[in-house]
Amino acid sequence: MYDKALPPVKPTPGAAWRLTVSDSMEGNWLGVRNLDRRYVYGSKLADQRYRANGYCRVHMPSIPRAGSTWFRTMFEVATGRPTASVWPEGGRQDAARRYHIVDGHACGANPAQMEGNKLPRGAPPCRNLTAPAPDDPVLMKSHTPFFPSYDRPALDPGATCAVLLIVRNPLDAHDAWRRYAGGTAEPLRKWLPVWAGHLTHWVADTRDLPIIAFRYEDLLWRADKVLEQVLRALGPGWEWSRESIERAVRTYGPREPFEDKCGKAIPHYTLAEVEMVRKHYAGLLGRFGYAIEGAGGAAPPQ
Repeated sequence: MYDKALPPVKPTPGAAWRLTVSDSMEGNWLGVRNLDRRYVYGSKLADQRYRANGYCRVHMPSIPRAGSTWFRTMFEVATGRPTASVWPEGGRQDAARRYHIVDGHACGANPAQMEGNKLPRGAPPCRNLTAPAPDDPVLMKSHTPFFPSYDRPALDPGATCAVLLIVRNPLDAHDAWRRYAGGTAEPLRKWLPVWAGHLTHWVADTRDLPIIAFRYEDLLWRADKVLEQVLRALGPGWEWSRESIERAVRTYGPREPFEDKCGKAIPHYTLAEVEMVRKHYAGLLGRFGYAIEGAGGAAPPQ
């Protein structure tokens, strides 16, 4: 949809924009940061929080439609344990708000929430997951601060001992959100500052805690390597193996190849919108290994 608040951009005949993604899963703001192996959970503050709370909560704050539910389904198969969310997701939360319960069984992420699907009224499937013991670590999803959840006790920051930050390039992420939210989605111009603020907030807020940042695109490309990178970086209490990771990827791995998902939203935006992203967000894109190259080939409507 043409955004009249943006200046028109003169087209470059015969050219086209393309999104590039770096090969490396480390560097700049990607990969494992702030991890100090002298401490059990990776930092002095993380160990202090574990002792104070009796367990370690791994917080996964994501932008909607960035792949957090997809990652959780694979993580659950790899570890045999449910993950949690600040929302009930079709079941009821246990007393400690650390996982969901359906018919007395521990349940985790609902695959029906993955891109292209909306959450059904029915309960999520329970996939032979074992409820965590009181001192076991827990992975908790939220969309804070994109969707602030400060009123939810499950997100008391004093229990967080590590952060998983999943990132998706803003054009594909906004396009997926626009399709999911329908007519209520903000235009790209208004959505981008929230996307940028969400990511920079968590990078800044985790100076004293381990943070593992990875891209949605890497899940498309090499989900097994992402799972192994994350599980090796997390503290004790997670049971996994290469075989369980392979099983997770076989069960819930990408249904479409990298080339069919990455950057495919670009034609859905005007030249002015793509140029806005390229000019004003190039620095942040580069921090996560993204770049927009080339030039557009069609004029925006006047």
